[in-house]
Amino acid sequence: MRKAWRASVLSIALCSAPPAAAQTDPAPEPAQSDDAIVVTGETEPPPRREVFDQALELSRVDPGRMYEEALARLTAPLCLDVTGVETDLADELAARIRANAEQLELRLARGRCTPNLVVAFVDDSRELIADLADRHPRMFELLGQAERDEILADDAPVRVWNVVETKWASGAPLAWRHGRQERPNVRGRVNRMLLPTRKDIDFALVVYDLDAVVGMTVVQLADYATMRGLSHTRPASGDQAMTTILALFDDADALSPDERGPAELTSFDIGYLRSVYFWKPEYSVPAVGRLLSVRRRAGDAMMEAGE
Repeated sequence: MRKAWRASVLSIALCSAPPAAAQTDPAPEPAQSDDAIVVTGETEPPPRREVFDQALELSRVDPGRMYEEALARLTAPLCLDVTGVETDLADELAARIRANAEQLELRLARGRCTPNLVVAFVDDSRELIADLADRHPRMFELLGQAERDEILADDAPVRVWNVVETKWASGAPLAWRHGRQERPNVRGRVNRMLLPTRKDIDFALVVYDLDAVVGMTVVQLADYATMRGLSHTRPASGDQAMTTILALFDDADALSPDERGPAELTSFDIGYLRSVYFWKPEYSVPAVGRLLSVRRRAGDAMMEAGE
């Protein structure tokens, strides 16, 4: 089922994207490539509790299940495909995302591989997602109702479909019954930090509407795809305690493209991603301060950036 779904993603994305040679005005302007993550943010992070609340809000983790869930992350080597823009632009986007992944010490796939992160630029992202949902209703039903509503919203400028699978801590798949995973009961265990399971992002699809990205830079779009594709996050409103690239599309009514969102990954974003990827994947959310450590890691990112 998952292989067929991946094949459909690539087929629909390639068919929906305009020919590369025909793309001129909608494509974001190229940015100078950079092998290191550059962060922006406040000179001093807000109180740790505020940062924790922000991280929890954007993580899609149910606050009532923090001791029962791990933070979803990519565990397989990153295999990236960027489609719908000119080759040179696609290469720049891919290079930036890979550089971000390397800073997090993620493994990169070598040679030919099956993509587990697809970034597509199309005329109508809703049509693409709706087509996929119609072709693979069982896959679509694996998403929570709020996430299904989010990616099918009429006016969303970008849509992200994360395929997140709960597995045993070893990486072995759980059994499926009637289209649902049979998950072990983790309530009442003595060690509330280590879980018997982990949550893997098996595949992520980030689809941008071409009209919505006019004036945005390669770095902005690549960094947004990094946050949405390498972690199971939701878009931000822009009212959070710390700035985040997840609010990139919150300023859609800005007077000029230059006023839209952060220029790149912020200190919060780096702190969040490092907290997701530093610890073992089977650690529960509160284990060793997973999200409580975001503030400290955000501060470290600002120091490294010389702020």
